[in-house]
Amino acid sequence: MGKLFAGARAVAVLLAVLVGVGVVVPMATPLLMILGAVAVLGDPEENNVRLLLATGILSLGAASLDQIPGVGMYLAGIFVNLGTAFMGASLLVIGRGLLQRIKADWTK
Repeated sequence: MGKLFAGARAVAVLLAVLVGVGVVVPMATPLLMILGAVAVLGDPEENNVRLLLATGILSLGAASLDQIPGVGMYLAGIFVNLGTAFMGASLLVIGRGLLQRIKADWTK
């Protein structure tokens, strides 16, 4: 099962790079979010805070890479797409945490 999570992570990074440099991939955004969610299923809960912080940083800062002459447009595209994959992972982590809290509330 660990290979599935690692494979999803690798495909998400590859897809983010391809779409970031201009390759047209139909349904790239939902694919990135799904791959990010699958990749995070194998991560321990200790990584959740780092994941959420990285998602925020990518979401807020990736577009500013566009200001770098020559390669900025490509870097911004790559990191925006990585942020999309991280967003899918973060939404799954948030949902999983919410379910754990609901479960804990009802088992008291």
